[in-house]
Amino acid sequence: MQARLDPASHARYPRRVPPARSDRTLLLATGAAVVVAGVFFAVVLFFSTGGGQATPKPGPIYIGLASDLRNNVDTQGPAYYPHPFGGFGYWVALENNQLVALVARRPGTQSCTVRWVSHLHSYVDCHGDALVSRELARYQLTLPLGGAEAGGVIVDFAKVVPAPEPLPTG
Repeated sequence: MQARLDPASHARYPRRVPPARSDRTLLLATGAAVVVAGVFFAVVLFFSTGGGQATPKPGPIYIGLASDLRNNVDTQGPAYYPHPFGGFGYWVALENNQLVALVARRPGTQSCTVRWVSHLHSYVDCHGDALVSRELARYQLTLPLGGAEAGGVIVDFAKVVPAPEPLPTG
């Protein structure tokens, strides 16, 4: 007479079967396909982002609608934006009710960042000196009247206009 297996004990202790050769081949092929796909994706990403090329030369960039930027600056104060080509960012502010793109660096320096301090209502440089917008250099800003960019703001990062007023001495 043959003993019957208890289905409950069989479920607790399943019989271990070694993987078949075809299972190993499938796992190796799948793993290799994942690695190849990852390398392919990395190569495509590298070339699509211009990898290995020199940094693009600064030029004009559309930064948004003039009405939106003016509204934001009116309600929240000057807005800081990172430089799209690397380097110092810039502040979008109002000066005599006109939008300006101020270079976020103290004129005449290479590394003195200027930040907006709202409770002082002024820009403060790396030495703690307060500056007004007219003492900062600015990127050329244009407001196109026609075409696809009408009503927008274009900042030309290749053209830096000197500050209209000199820095205070002493």
